Amino acid sequence: MRYVDVITQLTSNAIDVGLNPTKRRYWPRFAFHFTDILNAVSILNSGFLVSRDYASSHHIMINDNASGSVISGTKDVVEQMVRFYFRPRTPTQFYNEGFQTSYSRAQRKLVANCPVPVFFLFSLPELLSLPNARFSDRTLARSEDVKLMSSPEAFSELPFQYIYHDTSMRGLSPEQKRDVTGHKHAEIVVPEKVDLSLLRQILVRSVAEKTTLLELLHESGNYRFDDFIQLGDESTFYMDRNFVRNVSMSPTGFSIQNRVKNPYPSDWGATNATEPKYAVNSDVSDRYLNVTIKSVTPDGRVVNWPGAEHKALFKEQMSFRLRRPEPAYTLEVMVDDHVAYKGQCNSVEDELPF
Repeated sequence: MRYVDVITQLTSNAIDVGLNPTKRRYWPRFAFHFTDILNAVSILNSGFLVSRDYASSHHIMINDNASGSVISGTKDVVEQMVRFYFRPRTPTQFYNEGFQTSYSRAQRKLVANCPVPVFFLFSLPELLSLPNARFSDRTLARSEDVKLMSSPEAFSELPFQYIYHDTSMRGLSPEQKRDVTGHKHAEIVVPEKVDLSLLRQILVRSVAEKTTLLELLHESGNYRFDDFIQLGDESTFYMDRNFVRNVSMSPTGFSIQNRVKNPYPSDWGATNATEPKYAVNSDVSDRYLNVTIKSVTPDGRVVNWPGAEHKALFKEQMSFRLRRPEPAYTLEVMVDDHVAYKGQCNSVEDELPF
């Protein structure tokens, strides 16, 4: 028996796990690693995925998207491993995907934050076949002892109907919900570091976030992964929080389209209305997402918005006219001091006839 044989049974529905056809043909083929865009850039520039301990000791974890309560319950040996899931759309991802106000995060079961999520998809059969790879049938982020396995036979006996569970848990007892949630977080682990030779796809939520990831990589001279970066959808992401969908830029101005969900108190006004542009009460900073925008021309001229006297809000549509036409400029959108978009307008190149 080979790992690929079991995976073929999963994707062909010979082993029925209740997934819809799209997810059934997709999820079982890959091992999934989920991280914030800033960590993703670091990973792609270094050429390795590394364990939490390694990242911490080498000071290369830029955004910590894990929940402190989960990490505190995770055994030290697990933090020495590179960790993958068998699936996307885990409960953990539900809690930490996308920009949220500090207040909203504090109300959730897991206080975790992954503002701009990026998925790395690795070939599952090849990853499982690595000599030092192991896998579990449930989460390793609990204090209980969990068996680690390493054979195709053990893999074939995993509770896939729970690992790939993708329907409501309404009607289940609290104990049953806890068990299913644990199985959804079943893991593949490899000691310390994994190179990117088995990386097959990199998924992001929107055109704007794809542009941002490419821009950040290109700033480092890294063009190696351009063809890997693709748009994901609801089969990978929840896509129900705040993020930048698309940015249109021209020499005279730019327009930003956002996906919004409770970016500020509802009694301040509608998110699809022009007003309010700014925080009604800037002192309650945990209740709203604070937006700053910066444009930079090739000769170094910088324009920042808003001015120091205002705190701008995250709206569904944000349009701006430049003070004077600029054939080329870089635009950066920050939300709560984290990059939400970065891209370039270069109308000179666009007009070249070749």
